Amino acid sequence: MRASIVPRSLQSYITRSLQFRRQIHEQSMCLPSQEYMRHVSASNIIMDQAQLQALRKLDRLHNELLSFHPNAIDTYDEHVIHRYKKLKQKRAKDAILLHEEQQRELYDFAGNANLKEMSTQLTQQPPRVDFNLLKEDLSSVELPKLTDPPRGVYLWGSVGCGKSMLMDLFFETAPTKKKVRIHFHSFMRDVFQHLHRLSTRCGRDNREKYDHNLIQLVAKNLALQAHVLCFDEMQIPDVGTAGVLYRLFTHLKDYGVILVATSNRHPEELYQGDFADTLFEPFTRVLQETCQVVNLQSGTDYRDIMPGCDCNQGVFSDPIFVGEGAKETLRDIWSTLSQSKSIRPVSLQVLGRTVEIQSSTSDGQAFFDFNYLCGSPLGPSDYLAIARQFHTIFLEGIPKMRMSSRNEARRFITLIDAIYECKTKFYASTDIPIEKLFIEISDSDRDRFEIMHGEMLGEMMYDLGKDGPDIYQNYLFTGEEELFASKRCISRLKEMRSPSYQTQRHQPASGLVGIDGAHLDISHSDAKENQNLTFTMPSTQAISSKPKFSDKHFWGFGWWENIISDRVSRKRSR
Repeated sequence: MRASIVPRSLQSYITRSLQFRRQIHEQSMCLPSQEYMRHVSASNIIMDQAQLQALRKLDRLHNELLSFHPNAIDTYDEHVIHRYKKLKQKRAKDAILLHEEQQRELYDFAGNANLKEMSTQLTQQPPRVDFNLLKEDLSSVELPKLTDPPRGVYLWGSVGCGKSMLMDLFFETAPTKKKVRIHFHSFMRDVFQHLHRLSTRCGRDNREKYDHNLIQLVAKNLALQAHVLCFDEMQIPDVGTAGVLYRLFTHLKDYGVILVATSNRHPEELYQGDFADTLFEPFTRVLQETCQVVNLQSGTDYRDIMPGCDCNQGVFSDPIFVGEGAKETLRDIWSTLSQSKSIRPVSLQVLGRTVEIQSSTSDGQAFFDFNYLCGSPLGPSDYLAIARQFHTIFLEGIPKMRMSSRNEARRFITLIDAIYECKTKFYASTDIPIEKLFIEISDSDRDRFEIMHGEMLGEMMYDLGKDGPDIYQNYLFTGEEELFASKRCISRLKEMRSPSYQTQRHQPASGLVGIDGAHLDISHSDAKENQNLTFTMPSTQAISSKPKFSDKHFWGFGWWENIISDRVSRKRSR
């Protein structure tokens, strides 16, 4: 008898002990503001009143997360599928009513009994609809109750004011294991990858269940991995991205996912291009419903006042060389650091493509020319792969950015974002100080880039039957977004010159953070197709030849020049 009592007593003691330790753990859970003050006490950061105000909002979210118990994904999914059933049922009823009305309008003529009888017979033959769905009484279905998630936080402010630092403090102290912190470039890359995978492999059953809304499945996959999703440097480069995010954020709310984001702009100013009313305004509405918008009005770029940012550190301390002889100095540093090491070309596989690196060492250093690295058609995924692969990157010949080289300016900004994310060491040579790289982004000659986009807009307006704008006065792109992003780029370059950045360890895993696609809900209609859940792009060997554009295609070389020259010739002939 006593032997049987001891295990029960021991089990009760362990249970009470675990409950007590859990309570102590929750009570001693460090708030973001407490972690912030610890860094202030250690003189790692400078106390800022604007940051303290923002920390109050993050503390609020932290405390609400302690008492938030999200529902199971299947519970959220019941509500989602039920909503789609009601939507499809409504569409079926509307289709039948419309069919009957159209038939009456066609055949119900006064005084013609035969046509009236024909009308009656035709209205009894409604269009093809799911009659089983019409028979369901969806209004009487009892669904499980859902717990409302806490409202997230959207931090915005000028560059260098501490947005990313505050979000990192919140992420480190967030009281949940299911959390993901990801750079916005990586996030959008994964979203489009998963949409492509679903578009090619999602079966008919799943498409029907979610009303052919593949973004709903992407949101479900995200919810399986994270209750808290943290974005860094949110930006909307085009209205298409706004449309995808509008639906994605709506569906993330369906599954109780909490968003925390940083940006340089207020949500309503993230996109200032055309067609904003259609897709961008709904996106901003959902974002502001989901997140509390907090303006971090610091007014100080703390990267400017970091120790070592005055650039008076000696030749080897300052990694960015400016002015005459900068290229020679950079090459001398490269020769010194790569001495006694074999310099070789390597190839990186990125999403089925091959990125060639001409000069690299086996211990993780690479040398690039600006025209190659930023002049080639590379994107965020390529730059993240390079920043992960090499702990030190040399970039020769950074020029002054102009409107005619705006593509190169965008790629350079994206490159610096990737390098900064992975804490890769960065050596570079430039003809002018980095503070002046993006100044005077204008071109009185109205370069070909603007002419090309102006022509495209004019042709589109012509096809729509509307008067097109003057291509020389109303440009499709104004350069405002690039100017704004350039401030972040310069601020980060200043930090990358400081000893505190140069002494940090390379963090390639930061660039690897992404959204796992293994949980994508793919239909099992094709068992063979679903044996391997890992999405792979076709290899370069499988591609027989690259697509080519003719001169008449918009992206074909010479198309816009031909149009402009023809118009100029006609104008002169008059």
